[in-house]
This record gives sequence, structure tokens and C-alpha cells, in this order.
Amino acid sequence: MLCMGLRLAIRVARLLGEMEEAESWLKLHDDYQRSLLKGLDASAAPDGYVPTGLYEFITGEVARQGFAEWQTD
Repeated sequence: MLCMGLRLAIRVARLLGEMEEAESWLKLHDDYQRSLLKGLDASAAPDGYVPTGLYEFITGEVARQGFAEWQTD
């Protein structure tokens, strides 16, 4: 979703003739995309399965440790 927003910002900047801004947004887009793909590569299993998140999920009482029940709804 962020990549789409950045692409839109780049287009708008170009339409308005703000080429420096467009280049700045393009660099941010490229850096973000590169980082995201690197994270996906690192988290993918040897069989190509990509998990639902880039980190381990903690669930149950351990996830709520230190928080009152009403804070973890």
C-alpha cells in the first residue's frame, strides 16, 4: 500500500513540474521496496512459502504479559 502511495506522489510531483520532489520520492520508493523484498527473501522458507508476517507471532498469555486484560482486546 505504501508503494502505491509513493508512486502516486511521484506522478503528482511530475505533473506539477516538481522534478526534485519526484526524484526524492522515487529514491524513497526504491529504498523501501528493496528493503521489503530483502525481508521477504530472508523470511521465506526453502520451499518458497512466505509466512504471514516478517517476525514470530506471540499469542496467548505470553503476549498479554504486563498488560491488563482490557488493554489487549
